[in-house]
Amino acid sequence: MGYSIIIGELPLDDPLQAPALITRDNAPAFGEPTDYTNQRWPSYSDWESFAKATGLQDMFFNKKTGLMRKHPGMERLTKKHKQMVDKAMYEYEKKGEEDFNYNRLVWQKYWVDWALKYCHSPVFYNS
Repeated sequence: MGYSIIIGELPLDDPLQAPALITRDNAPAFGEPTDYTNQRWPSYSDWESFAKATGLQDMFFNKKTGLMRKHPGMERLTKKHKQMVDKAMYEYEKKGEEDFNYNRLVWQKYWVDWALKYCHSPVFYNS
């Protein structure tokens, strides 16, 4: 089992529905079925390992403010989330490791940046 994660625009016609799937030619791709898209399908354990390894565990799993505190769930993305992802990217790049956690971080940063720039109501969705 695992998550389906989508970063995108809050659907205004049905706010309980998942954001639309977006494909962009310059989006991150690492040889996965969801390459170039705003969606990922990590296992529960892989996403938790990623969150721990990148210092983003609180951003995702904090019981009061975490983006994934509800499962399934949808939470608004803010500039604070971008700052947290940017910091995690900076710290991870200092390690010089380009592994699957780094790839997930690259995906996370790309789509958080994209959503905050192009979406009226950017959200992080998980099911």
